[in-house]
Amino acid sequence: MQPLSFKNRIAFNYIITTGLLIFVVFFSIYSIVKISVYSHINEDIKAEVNKHLTEVEIDDEHIGLIHNDEWREREHNAVAVNPVFVQFYDNKGNIAEKSPNLKIHTLIFNRNIGDNEFFDTELVTKSIRQIQVPIYKNSTKKGY
Repeated sequence: MQPLSFKNRIAFNYIITTGLLIFVVFFSIYSIVKISVYSHINEDIKAEVNKHLTEVEIDDEHIGLIHNDEWREREHNAVAVNPVFVQFYDNKGNIAEKSPNLKIHTLIFNRNIGDNEFFDTELVTKSIRQIQVPIYKNSTKKGY
């Protein structure tokens, strides 16, 4: 192979440099958008969790909401742009109660995920962000 002429070396270096610069710029934009979107979604999820933790009722083996009117709110009945899915599990991993917008579907309960840790999963082939929060009564974990 013949060595490149001076003019072709300059053009080659220019193309490589431009390609790397475009990669860095788009990767930076992608990272910033991803971080800000996840941050916003995580804050929304934390607000919902804090709201629902004050409304949880634990009887013997049942975990659910104190006021069933909460399930009638639009966010729990509709699958919209930003739906809120809520599901209560007992300590054994059995479903105790779930929001009406889940219908026949269920959220994944993953024992390998730590408490209060966000993770991505799927619900009916759609990506969703999820968190598993322990529910305590008298400092004893009763469910999630």
